[in-house]
This record gives sequence, structure tokens and C-alpha cells, in this order.
Amino acid sequence: MPETTAEKTPQALEYPIKYSLKYPFTTDAGMRIDSFNIRRLNRADLRKAQAFSKNDSDQENYLLAAMTGSVMEDLDHVDLADSKALADFFRNLVDGKGESAGI
Repeated sequence: MPETTAEKTPQALEYPIKYSLKYPFTTDAGMRIDSFNIRRLNRADLRKAQAFSKNDSDQENYLLAAMTGSVMEDLDHVDLADSKALADFFRNLVDGKGESAGI
């Protein structure tokens, strides 16, 4: 009988994941934001994003806000370096590779 080996899979991250911003910011409401607790998204989040807008960019912003537990207006204040890290994590999460995003 041939010997089989289990396929190695990366250890799954436990959510929520805390992402500490490289460049903290203050919201329009005066709240200081220095980190986000990232959660996994689900189909309901996608359905809400699609109902929110038909524009792909607006949908991504909606989903980033849902993923970070913030509102879209607050994401306007996120530094581009942090925005890139969050967007990369989001895209890897959607592709099933959230564990490799480096957050």
C-alpha cells in the first residue's frame, strides 16, 4: 500500500487580527485611531457592498470599512502606506491567502 502524506497547509490566523497603523490619525469626530481589529468578511458583507454601489472601488471601500470595523469616511484619513497594507490584506483574504498578507 503506498504511503500518503497530508498536504501541509498554513496555520490559520485567529480573527480578529489587530493591525497597528504605521501612521495613526484622528477622525473628523476627534477620535484617535492607531489600530484596526480586522475580521474576516462573509457573503452578507459582499451583498451589502453590492447593494451600496455598482462601482468596484466603492464596493472595495465599503468592504474595507466592514473588515476594519470603521466607517468609510474614516478610511479617507488612512495614510497611503497603511491603506496599501490593508488593501493587500483584503485582496489576499478574498483570494484565500489572508494568512500571507504580512499583517
